[in-house]
Amino acid sequence: MSLTLTDLFCGAGGSSSGAELVDGVRTVMAANHWRRAIDTHAYNLPHAAHDCADISQVDPRRYPHTHLLWVSPECTNHSQAKGVRAADQIPDLFGQVLPDEAAERSRATMWDVVRFVEAKLLAGHPYLGFVVENVVEVERWLPYRAWRMALQTLGYCLHTVYLNSMFAQAGGAGAPQSRDRWYTIGHRTSLGRCPDLRRWARPGATCQRCGVTGKPIQAWKNPDRPWGRYGDHGQYVGLPDRRLPRRPRLPQGPARRGGDRLDPRRHPHR
Repeated sequence: MSLTLTDLFCGAGGSSSGAELVDGVRTVMAANHWRRAIDTHAYNLPHAAHDCADISQVDPRRYPHTHLLWVSPECTNHSQAKGVRAADQIPDLFGQVLPDEAAERSRATMWDVVRFVEAKLLAGHPYLGFVVENVVEVERWLPYRAWRMALQTLGYCLHTVYLNSMFAQAGGAGAPQSRDRWYTIGHRTSLGRCPDLRRWARPGATCQRCGVTGKPIQAWKNPDRPWGRYGDHGQYVGLPDRRLPRRPRLPQGPARRGGDRLDPRRHPHR
């Protein structure tokens, strides 16, 4: 089956190229407001159409209908707390923090996902599925739950994954860098089934204690807060299946024993 893809806030083409590693996926439309990004994307994926435009001002009907949508909105840089604006200093995908004026505008780009999804649905050509990428701190955005509810109301089932780029090994070697990312995957509820994302989010790793290589489980230090970053100073670690009780409830603090943690750096990618 052939699946067409639209890539919004496309960057240099990494997301589009990665999507095309899946058999049958073809990028047909890419958009970004930065001319250099568009020129680079066009060089890497010359078969796709390109638009250098402010996506927040674009009428979605300008773009061709596609089966899939990939969106990498700008980060949410500040929130409203009890009616008082407070800077959250949330970094973007490249670790930079925008000044307040730019942050105010970037906050709205998450709503472009809803706008495009709704427009294509009303046009009778709904996306079969979409992927939205951002930093993990997007969870702190005050309208986050409203954003999710809007997409669910449009008929999509949502799944969220927190994955460090060095653990993205399902299709080959992980990225040679450590970047924690939030991904939300949406698909039409009418499809009748959901993807098993756990198989894609469990990298190979070697236990520091026993030397056994396996597929660790993503274990949250605080089960009441199942989101965040990886590592001893993050919010989750990797635990082997055999060390978990049937109904695990992990301590809120970091793992104490070396055997409780798996070091992916010791595992040869395969």
